[in-house]
Amino acid sequence: MVLSFVHHYRNKRFYSKLIRKGDLCFDIGANLGAKSKLFLSLGASVIAFEPQNACHPALQELSAKHPNFKFYPFAAGEKNEEQPLYLANHIEVATLSSAFINYFQCEELQWDKSEIVTVKHSMH
Repeated sequence: MVLSFVHHYRNKRFYSKLIRKGDLCFDIGANLGAKSKLFLSLGASVIAFEPQNACHPALQELSAKHPNFKFYPFAAGEKNEEQPLYLANHIEVATLSSAFINYFQCEELQWDKSEIVTVKHSMH
């Protein structure tokens, strides 16, 4: 718990040099919203994208609590399509890239699940 607090404090100190009240931030691959919460605590408005279904409830809850937070349940990409999102055994680790999986092979990560997600190039 103490390490988590120290990590949060260091992140907040770092980002406070970059983000001012009223700034617009994008959280691409928001996961459970840790960075979004940090940006919101600095007074920013946040637009977040996260395709992983298991993360949606946490982001919907954040959206309900913060008027400056908008969440889109899809991935941002170069074209509109459906793609497999590869899921590791840790909720924080997911990717659309098979190259990423090949690069990040280790005993702690098992890539045994996937889900089909929407990828959008633009919001129009």
